[in-house]
This record gives sequence, C-alpha cells and structure tokens, in this order.
Amino acid sequence: SGGGAHSLQCPTIQQDTTRCNGSSLSSCRVGSYDMPRPVTSPARRIESAGGTAYSRTMTESNNRTKVSVIGGTGYGGAEILRHLLVHPHVDVIRVSAADHIGEAVGDVHQSLLGQTDLVFEQCTPTEAASGADIVLLGVPHKVAATLIPELVQTGVRIVDLSGDYRMRDRAAYEQYYECTHAAPELIGSFVYGLPELNRSAIQEARYVASPGCFATTIELALLPAAKAGLLDGQRIRVVAMTGSSGSGQTPRITTHH
Repeated sequence: SGGGAHSLQCPTIQQDTTRCNGSSLSSCRVGSYDMPRPVTSPARRIESAGGTAYSRTMTESNNRTKVSVIGGTGYGGAEILRHLLVHPHVDVIRVSAADHIGEAVGDVHQSLLGQTDLVFEQCTPTEAASGADIVLLGVPHKVAATLIPELVQTGVRIVDLSGDYRMRDRAAYEQYYECTHAAPELIGSFVYGLPELNRSAIQEARYVASPGCFATTIELALLPAAKAGLLDGQRIRVVAMTGSSGSGQTPRITTHH
C-alpha cells in the first residue's frame, strides 16, 4: 500500500480488460478489474483467440516494480499472487517456497492458471531478493523472523504478512506468540501496514508488517470511535468469527472443518 517509486497502490478506474501473461495468450480471460491508470505509454493491443490482450512494451517493463514472493504456496502467497499478477505496474520475477518445488504456479493455485509461467523455486533469501525491488513474505510467523535478517542485508524493501514484526515490544511478542523472537534486533523497524492508519508512513517505509485479519477487522471498526474520543476509559469486547482459511492451509482442529 502507499505511493512512490515502489508503490503497489495507484488511483483506480473501472474498466473491462483482458488479463493474461503475454507469453500465454491462449489462456487469457476477460473480466472486470480496478485497473490503476498507466504511468507509461499505452500497451500494444494483440488480437488472440482469447480476446484482446494487452502486452507490455520494453519501456513499460523497465519502469515496473519488480517483486519476489517468498512462501508462495500457502493461502497468503496465493492472494499476493492473485493481486500482483494482474497489477499493471508490477512484474513478479520469482516465487519461492518450501514445497511444490519445480511445479507451475497455476498447477498449485488453479485459480491462477494461465496467468504466469513462473514455477516455485527453492532458494535462499538472498537469491529470492536478487533483482527485486520488493520482497513479500507469505510464510508463517516464527519462520519470517529467521529469513528477514538476511533480506535486510540485501537492501531490498520488505512486506511481511506474518506477525513477527507487527509488535514493537519483544516481551509482548513472546508472551502472545509463545516463542522466543529469532531476530529481536529488528523489532520496531517495521511500519504497521494498515493504510487507513499509517498511509503516509507506509509510503516512505522500507519495511512493512502487514496486520492480521482479526486485528484489521477490530481496528477498522474501532479507529473512528477512538479518534472521536468515544473509547476513553472504556472496556471494549469484540466478538469475531474466522472461516476455514483463518490460520493458513495446514490443517488444525481449531480452524478446519
């Protein structure tokens, strides 16, 4: 979220468009998508059996933000890819994971079939960051904290979907996540990635910690009341429900049915 040279957010207009990977035109599909306004010259139109496709010129490709995804086989990774593969200002250059190595992204996430020729790779954080402007992590908490210190050394921008750097207090993290933090020296260096709260800070940040699902729900509901001073001295109880995907794709008795 946010703006600037490494932004993943732009003003949007509603238009019908064909979404595809330029090298796989036969698999294009037509739909409606909020497309950010182009920042370079319009893409060339290509007629194909699947409809009208839009290919990227070399200039456009060079000006696009290059993104690498670590942990692309889970639910979080799938959602990252679903958004970025059709984003007109982003090139996903690499997707790494701990499983499904060598398999095509579209074979693992069938909703993405035909949108990319990428396959899942097994690589170090340094290798994952090579050539990228931004690395997004879709790995679980505890795992992210073991990978991020090496990513920091590469100088790449980081967006972490796990809970490892959302909190600024090490003791609170270890209390609520019930584990010792693997890289506590980086606690406090991430911007909390809720655009409605921290939009300006996110735009300038090098490291962003994406908030969790329950936290986002609670914060978006209560922030207006908090800003109005209506919660001062109040005890707040929130009742919320999660779906089957609430804690990732690994089966757990508390979240799957």
